[in-house]
This record gives sequence, C-alpha cells and structure tokens, in this order.
Amino acid sequence: MIDYIKGEIAYKDTEMLVIESGGIGFQLHCTTTALQNAGKTGESAKVFVQMIVREDSMTLYGFTTRQEREMFNKITGVSGIGAKIAINVLSSMTTAELAIALVTEDISSITKVKGIGPKTAKRMILELKEKVDNDELTTSFAGIKDAAGAPASIEGEAVSALMALGFSSIEASRAVKSAEGSYDSVEQLITAALRTRGA
Repeated sequence: MIDYIKGEIAYKDTEMLVIESGGIGFQLHCTTTALQNAGKTGESAKVFVQMIVREDSMTLYGFTTRQEREMFNKITGVSGIGAKIAINVLSSMTTAELAIALVTEDISSITKVKGIGPKTAKRMILELKEKVDNDELTTSFAGIKDAAGAPASIEGEAVSALMALGFSSIEASRAVKSAEGSYDSVEQLITAALRTRGA
C-alpha cells in the first residue's frame, strides 16, 4: 500500500499531477485542494495516495491529507458512487463541510456537486452520516470562519460541550447548526442549541 509520494512535480493541469520520484513519474488524479497545495511544476510536493485497481486499470488518486483520503474512501464505499464522483465531491466541498452536511442531512449542499442528484445525496447521507468521526465534526466546526474571516471556534466548543452532556456527535452537531443567529459566548450558543432540541 502506498501512503504518499514525495518528489518533483513534472506536470500539472486542472485534474492531475505527475510527480517524479525515484526516476518514476507517478500520475495522480487529484482533488482541487491537493492541486492547489502541491505547488508549481519543478517544485517538490508530497501527496497522499489511494490506489484503485480494476480489471483494466490501475489508478492513483492524490490528496492533501490522510483525512481527505479517508473521506474519499468513505464516499466510494457508497453504492453507485465511483472515484470520479468522489473526487468531484471533495473538490467542491472540504472534508469539514461534507461532514457537517452529512450529519445535518443537508441535501441541498451535497447536490451542488456536479454529478450528485437528490437520490444520490440521500443515499450518501443514509450510508455515511453514522460513519462521520467525532473528531471530524469538532474539527469541522473549529474550521468554520465568520464573515470577517476569524475562526469561529465557539461552534466547536459548543459541540464538544453538548457531547459531554450525553448528546451523540450527530445530535450535538445538528443542534448547534439549528441554533441560527449570532452568539457571543459558548454558553449562549449551547442554550440556543438545547432550545432547538426541546431540552
């Protein structure tokens, strides 16, 4: 199993990289994030890799992080969704945004991805919402930025606090997202989130 490839970027376009390492040029079909973070032709790059072997092909897919690769594997595990659609999803949404969309059953966000219709989005939610990790959710909320571009860590703290109160990660995330409005403290957000749950 190849974990990552590190070498010089020999070629780059809008969908793939060719990284030369050890005298071999590895062709990687990448997410938009991986392409943006890889750098320019001639520069050194490190890309995490997933290899998919079919009867008539052996294809390498490239990712910025192991977490992005893990989400790719979860998506391709959904019936009827292949690697190309999974790359489209992760090129349109970050792992954080997708994790939130899955647990909050946000079909409209998922259907914005090219190749994903309502039926496929519902199937993704049904098969993946229970597979989203707790750390993906807390990281997801911690990664959200407000209108001024500042980290909105209050949401992440609120999710963690609700989980400490006995909420599952999915319940906590849904409650925090349902608490619409602007809050100056974790306490205010938790109160509003509990109100949405009828607590």
